[in-house]
Amino acid sequence: MTRNILAALLLLSACGESANLSVEEGMGPDPKLPEPTKTLFPTVNTAEVGGWAEGEMPTPAPGFTVTEYAADLDHPRWLYRLPNGDMLVAETNKPPQAPSGIKGWIESTIMSNAGAGVESPNRITLLRDALGSDLVPDYMTSVKEGGFYGWPYSYYGQNVDDRPEPQRPDLVERAIVPDYALGPHTASLGLAFTPAGGGAVVGQHGSWNREPRSGYQVVYVPFDGAEPSGKPQVLLGGFLVGDTAKGRPVGVTFDRAGALLVADDVGNRIWRVTPAG
Repeated sequence: MTRNILAALLLLSACGESANLSVEEGMGPDPKLPEPTKTLFPTVNTAEVGGWAEGEMPTPAPGFTVTEYAADLDHPRWLYRLPNGDMLVAETNKPPQAPSGIKGWIESTIMSNAGAGVESPNRITLLRDALGSDLVPDYMTSVKEGGFYGWPYSYYGQNVDDRPEPQRPDLVERAIVPDYALGPHTASLGLAFTPAGGGAVVGQHGSWNREPRSGYQVVYVPFDGAEPSGKPQVLLGGFLVGDTAKGRPVGVTFDRAGALLVADDVGNRIWRVTPAG
């Protein structure tokens, strides 16, 4: 009975709420921030895990090519290049013991669709997610010593979140606006600056709580001097096909030759992206 009730609640959370803005409108130096769409439960819209068939690969941007750098890994997430050029890969999967109760059941249901089989070591925070599919954009920003960026009293600068009690208007008054938005619910986790300068690469793991889905791609953010500028450009896509996630990009870094490496924790691969020719 309890499982049936929980299933009904999860189904309700997937109904009736969807984005009014495109993901692109929530990107860049000046994103659109509509009024929150408050819901009893966060939207749940996970993609089914499909994996890559033999010979399938993500889709690179024009002028680039992608190859398989490594395969048969176990949820590769983070990459670190050693001084000699070798690459360390952090592989992740289930924790040794699952959480119990309602939280554990919801987490298990969501994360199994994310490709971890059972519960993931990552935790799902519900506080911010109940603002709707258009909020809040992920972002990249410079970090100022002693700076306050809003959490949990405001978001994206001084946009007040009225749920935390007691409120802290003194902190909200000095909340810093982030430098650059990366789109709502895109799960922008990986970040690497290009070896020659001029921009940054971001791995967007993809949403579980937005309708329609967002992320599931690797983007390039151009810089003007020391500041991000202009709209992000898709560098590697094709991870989401219909309702199926072939893969989900996470960590990004550059190898010794300057090629981009992308950890795909659902496809269990590392992809290598280079200029064509």
